[in-house]
Amino acid sequence: MFFLSYDFFVIALPLGVLALSTALIGGILLYKKQSLLGDALGHGTYPGVILAYMLFATKSPKILALGAAFTAFCTLRVIQSLTKGEQGMRGESALALSLSGMFGLGMVLKTVITGNPHFAKASQSGLKSFLFGSAAFLQKEDFVLILFWSLFSLSLFFLFRRAFCLYCFDPEYGEFLGVEERKMHILLRFLLIPLLALGIKMLGVLLMASFLVLPMLFARELSGRRNVIFLLAGLLSLFYSLLGTGLSLSQKGFSTGAGIIVLMGGSLMLLLILKELRAGIQSLGHKTSS
Repeated sequence: MFFLSYDFFVIALPLGVLALSTALIGGILLYKKQSLLGDALGHGTYPGVILAYMLFATKSPKILALGAAFTAFCTLRVIQSLTKGEQGMRGESALALSLSGMFGLGMVLKTVITGNPHFAKASQSGLKSFLFGSAAFLQKEDFVLILFWSLFSLSLFFLFRRAFCLYCFDPEYGEFLGVEERKMHILLRFLLIPLLALGIKMLGVLLMASFLVLPMLFARELSGRRNVIFLLAGLLSLFYSLLGTGLSLSQKGFSTGAGIIVLMGGSLMLLLILKELRAGIQSLGHKTSS
C-alpha cells in the first residue's frame, strides 16, 4: 500500500507538520485581517530563490531558503515603508504593489538565467517547481529543514498560545497584562517568513497563501468556538495534506500541492453550498407553515 511506503513517509511527514504549523500561523493572520500579507511575503520569496541561485550557482536547500527568507523580509520592509506616515499608501494597495512587483522581479530574473551561458554549467532543473511546488524535487536536507522549523514553530505557538489569543482577540487587555503588540508582530513574522521560505519547495509560491488561509476558513464554517476552530484548522490541513500526498503517489500526474488546495477548496465549496441549500429549505418551510 502506498501509505506504508517509504516515499509516502518522506513526503507526508514534513508536509503534514508544515501544514499543521502554517494553518495555525495563518489563522492568526486571518483573525488579524492580514491574510494578504502572507500572500505578498509568499510571492516575495521567489526572487530570493533565483538570486541565491545566481550568486552561488547551487540549489542547496539552505542557500535557496536563506535567499527566499531574505527577499521576503525585504518585501515586508517595503510594505512598511509604503504605508508609513500620513502620506503613506493604504495597506491593501501597498500589499498588492509589493506582491506583483516582487513576483515580477522573480520572473524577470528567471528569464535572465534561462539560456544564459554564464549559468550553463549549473543545472536549473527544479527552479520552475518553486512556482507550483513539487514533492518530487524534495531532498534529504529539505526534509530535515522543513521538519525542524515546522516543529519549532509549533512549539513556539503552543508556548505563546495565550499571548497569541490576546493578540488576536483582545490586544488592549493583552497590553495591560504585558503582552506587547509590537513584540507579537515580530514573533509572528519570525515564524511566518521561514515557513514560507521552506514551504514553497513543496507547495509553490502561488499556493502558499491558500495553504495559510483555507484551513481556517474551512474550520470557521464547522464551529463557532475559537479554540475548536484552531484545532479543526490544524487537523483539516493535516488530513488534506496526507490525502493529497497519497493521491499524488497513487495517481500519475497528480500534483501534490495543487491537489491539496483543490481538494480542500472543493470540500469547502461543497460545504457552503449544502449550508445554503439547508438555509433555503428551512426558509421555504417557514413560509409554507405561516
